[in-house]
Formats: sequence, structure tokens, C-alpha cells
Amino acid sequence: MVAAMAAVLYVVPASHPCAAVERALELKGIAYRRVDLPPVAHAAVQLARFGRATVPGLVLDGGEKVIGSTAILRRLDELVREPVLLPHDAELLRAEEWGDQVLQPIGRRLIWASLRRRPDALPSYAEGADLPVPARLAALSGGVVAAISARRNGAGDAEVRADLVNLGFHLDRIDRWIAAGVLG
Repeated sequence: MVAAMAAVLYVVPASHPCAAVERALELKGIAYRRVDLPPVAHAAVQLARFGRATVPGLVLDGGEKVIGSTAILRRLDELVREPVLLPHDAELLRAEEWGDQVLQPIGRRLIWASLRRRPDALPSYAEGADLPVPARLAALSGGVVAAISARRNGAGDAEVRADLVNLGFHLDRIDRWIAAGVLG
């Protein structure tokens, strides 16, 4: 671990961008404390703390705030040179932008549409998290949380059907980037 640097990482459990940042901190050897935020309620906390309602959010030693997985990874590369997380390759930057704008929202829509249909599965989504909500309350509020999150993420039936119809096209695009050595 980089002894001179510490951070606080604000996450929503099971969020893939949050998991990516957590792994990046580990790879860079930066000590951090993880703060789990409940889905839906996280928006108000993040808006107050970072000025944006999304996760992940990172507060570095000295109070510097960075929000969003790509911005955080870029800042970590500036702070600790190796290993490089995001090379400055033009094709990789296009893939990264596409991932942020297209792929991440698909993942969110599919997850929240599924949880809207099966809110009883929501506790597994937060497994291992240290949420500031009693387990019984979390279980009872699962349907409401899933419905609000589905609505916030545009996970209506028509949108999810379109995502599923086009999923093969998106996966083929990723496969092409892997074959070309852009992703690996």
C-alpha cells in the first residue's frame, strides 16, 4: 500500500463501476475505506457531497473529490504511475466512451428490470455490504427501491426488450475490440 495516501470510496453495492474503482485502488496500492450507500438514497448523499448524484465517488487525502469511474481511474493514473489503468490510445478512448454511454446503462437497465420483477432478490445484490439500513427494512423496501431504480435508469419493458434484441450486436463489438487488442 502507498502509505502516504489514503482515500474514502463511496459506492452502491454490486455496482460494476464501483467495483472497477475498488479494484483500481487495490492495483495502485492506495489505502482506502469503503462506504456503502443504499440504492436510491445514494443519490441525495452523492449530490450533497460531490455535486452529482452518481457513484462511485472518491475523496482523496487533503479533501480532493473525484466522481465517476473514468475520472477516478484517470486521477489514480496521475497519482500512481504503475500499473497504468487507462492508456491514452485513441481507439481505447472510443471504447471507453462507448462503455460509459452505451454498455453501462444497458447493464443497469437489465439489473433493475430484473429486480423490479423479483424484488426478493435485492438482498443478494447487497450481499457483503455494510449498509446503514436494518436488514428487515431493506427486505421490506426492496420492491419500492427496485421500482424507483428501474424508473431512474429507464428500465421500462420497451427499453429492456430493445437492449436484449441488440445485446448480440454490442457483445460482437466488444469481441472485435478484444480481437484487435484494444481491450484485453
